[in-house]
Amino acid sequence: MLVVVVNRTLPNGHQFANGLRIRNVLGHDQNHVYYLADHAGTAWAFTVTEFLPSRLCARGVNSVVEALRGMEREFSDAQAAFINLSRAYQNARSPNLVEIVTAWNANGTVYRATIRPDGVPLERFGRLEPTRVRVWLMASLRALETVHGAGVALGGVSRASIVVSNDEPVLLETLNGRFGWGRANGQRVSEDLHSLTHALLEAANNRTSPPDRLRSELRRDLYVLQSDPVLADVIVKLLAGNRFATAGAALTALEQPPAAPPPVRPWVLAVGAGVLVVLGAWAMQRALIAPTLEDWGRVFTGLPASTRCERHAFQASRDFFDQRSPYQVIVAPTDDAAFEAAQRIKPVLEAKLRLNIHVLGCLGLPPGTVNAARGQVSAQALLRHINTGYPVNLVPPAGVVGIILTSQDLYSETSHWRYAFAWRFRTGFATVSTHRLNSWATQGLADARLRKMVMKQIGVLHFKHPLSKDRSSVLYDNVLSVTDVDAMQERY
Repeated sequence: MLVVVVNRTLPNGHQFANGLRIRNVLGHDQNHVYYLADHAGTAWAFTVTEFLPSRLCARGVNSVVEALRGMEREFSDAQAAFINLSRAYQNARSPNLVEIVTAWNANGTVYRATIRPDGVPLERFGRLEPTRVRVWLMASLRALETVHGAGVALGGVSRASIVVSNDEPVLLETLNGRFGWGRANGQRVSEDLHSLTHALLEAANNRTSPPDRLRSELRRDLYVLQSDPVLADVIVKLLAGNRFATAGAALTALEQPPAAPPPVRPWVLAVGAGVLVVLGAWAMQRALIAPTLEDWGRVFTGLPASTRCERHAFQASRDFFDQRSPYQVIVAPTDDAAFEAAQRIKPVLEAKLRLNIHVLGCLGLPPGTVNAARGQVSAQALLRHINTGYPVNLVPPAGVVGIILTSQDLYSETSHWRYAFAWRFRTGFATVSTHRLNSWATQGLADARLRKMVMKQIGVLHFKHPLSKDRSSVLYDNVLSVTDVDAMQERY
């Protein structure tokens, strides 16, 4: 059916058969529109969530939602899933969760309504006292444990989606996110845990941390929690994105008694006839962070905006910098397409090269890596982003190769070439782009081309093979087009 889109949202004043009346639009994501609503029979305010996935349907005349051509069955199934998800949430009872009052069909789609509790949004609450952070984090984690146990993930938590009511945090629906509520799986559960922790840490410091600044401000943020090292340690691990599989596991860690701090020895420096005693503020900080050094790198590199990793911290420090790392090759994709390509080529390369290869979560493309005038990603800027994301006292171990993989078109700042399939650095890193390797290719051919380009970088950086003038060698030096790549064989 051809749908003529009239308006994305319902008009203010629209009244449903159940008596709920739209007052204004609160926000939207890719699947939902959120409205503020009231009801003549009560003084409560409500959030009405309308299911309106743009890839499946559109609003036509008279506010009626209709499926796009060929999407009728999928839209019908998605509506049923929305209702089932709402009913599953109703089974998750917690004083720290917003309450669903009803779910219904209308206007060709489905809706749910939640009560908006009286209170102040956390973003306007002011500074959250450090002594409250533990209490509120535990209360919120119990709420997440309950809702995840019912099979529902919130799709992220922010300061705007937490209301302080009767001195308790209440988790609302997250507005202006990407997908809204969904079935709880490992990735969505991790996103809820990570974003909740980030929101409370922001509140403890009474400011907003943009993702690209979080890594440089985290040490200062955690300073307010230095009197509770167990809490600080749990927060670092929650921000790392994959250290706790469930909210219950994080709660268990918070309930552990604090470990006895290691003795702090003052530093004594002789200065002429006098003595300068430097007491242990620095040493106290090191005692706080040392047990979770592998987590710091994950947090320091920022929070990528990627569908797959859903703002998880970039999981890199342990794998890149741990001298005992079991991996010889670390692949850091910048986006979903690169992540999926890396997963496809990994088993073949591991079997062929007899190396342990690890694919990280998505790096994202932070500001400064894309040259807007060229419409390309800079290989050098990607490397700078990697190198500036880690504590200065860490260096990559010998023999570990880092492959930064992107689906964007690549160029080198130090070359006159219009583009590059790949670019190597003496520090053990290389950047590889799938953009032109995918040209006029089936997935099988595109993956074969990518394997060759990755094998070439590993051959030079890990196995120390010299480049070759043999056009059939995977180490061929003068690669100018995909025709040259296709002529290369997957062998050294």
